[in-house]
Amino acid sequence: MLALALPGFAADACLTKVVDGSYGFLLWGTTTASGDPKPIASIGRVTFDGKGGASGMSSVMFTGFLLGNPLTGTYEAATDCTAKWKFQDDSGNWQNFSGKFTADGAHIKFEQTDPTAPRNGEMVRSPEKCGAEMVQNRRYSQGKSVIPGAAITVDSDCFASFQLGDDKFRGVIVDGGREILAIRSNPGPPLTARLIAVPPPTSPGRD
Repeated sequence: MLALALPGFAADACLTKVVDGSYGFLLWGTTTASGDPKPIASIGRVTFDGKGGASGMSSVMFTGFLLGNPLTGTYEAATDCTAKWKFQDDSGNWQNFSGKFTADGAHIKFEQTDPTAPRNGEMVRSPEKCGAEMVQNRRYSQGKSVIPGAAITVDSDCFASFQLGDDKFRGVIVDGGREILAIRSNPGPPLTARLIAVPPPTSPGRD
């Protein structure tokens, strides 16, 4: 997997239950659901309604194929910066999660708590609506690669598609368009990516 630079998380300072609105997420690791451990990665976007309800969509790369699932569920957020939530996918299966969020609710570091599930998860607040204008004038870095925003296709639900070398990726826009969390969408082992907007190149000075 490509390395992910995770942000720092604040110490307990949550005086209110700030987890509401939309978040993009990335979850990766191994699963033993089918017996032997296998790598798995997923991205998605969920909305917490502020009243204990949640809904969204996820894409999972498992056994070499990208699978899409709608999600519905419930959540609880506490003033000690912890949260728990569960989602039911369209097959009727429930998935359970727990995590800790920053005092402003902008980031949630989490894990899936089901016995056979991956443990590495991160959520970042996502815009309520997205359009191509959010990325087209930006440049993004992933390792040594730089991608112009104009090469990224953006859907209105804040999902995005782009290419790195020979690999295609499916991602979700977060942090006001400054980052995109993604997984590889063409067949093959799960691979994650995190695009981070970089400053525009500076113009040479004049004497």
